[in-house]
Amino acid sequence: MQIKIPPIVLTAGSVRLRRLGCPDSGFTDAQLEQDAQLEQDAQLEQALSSCPDVVTWTYYPAHLTQEQACARIVRSAESAASGISARYVLEHNGAAVGTAGIKNSDDAPEIFYALLPIGRGQGTATAAVNLLTGWALKSGAPYVALWTQDGNHASERVAERAGFRCAEVPSVDLFSAAAGNGVSAAAGNGVSAAAVEDFPGPRLWTRFPD
Repeated sequence: MQIKIPPIVLTAGSVRLRRLGCPDSGFTDAQLEQDAQLEQDAQLEQALSSCPDVVTWTYYPAHLTQEQACARIVRSAESAASGISARYVLEHNGAAVGTAGIKNSDDAPEIFYALLPIGRGQGTATAAVNLLTGWALKSGAPYVALWTQDGNHASERVAERAGFRCAEVPSVDLFSAAAGNGVSAAAGNGVSAAAVEDFPGPRLWTRFPD
């Protein structure tokens, strides 16, 4: 099910989603503004890639260089322009604490997210998931999917609080399932088969319209 990707900014209370790489400052020079935003967002990408549990539970590559982080953001922008997926800076009370996004797939849109430790335990991820899920369901999606990996209990609690229910996934090919996995913050950024094989197994969560 293909839906229109959400707008550049989504907000709910103290939580705000802003499309990665999209300018959000007071510069008068458009190119300077875009370059400054790219550099700032690349620093967030690097911080997430240096967080051990983010690397463990998502497809963030470990220890991104600034050049690699910028390249990921550019690829994300291209994916958004094509209507495939959109990744966002996740802000809580004005501070960037992670990323979240949505990806079109054959059956239903998929949600994914990754938070720095400073952004956890405050309902931030749940609010972001609700924002993106609400957009998808209002846009006509029959349901929304979210994937976790076995053992990632914190992410499972986020899914539960956001109204998702765990679905049975009968003997699936791990690479096939994970290649389109909403947990993947890379979302189309060249995840290798070897990286996918390191995962303990996917769990599918779904949320249907009320």
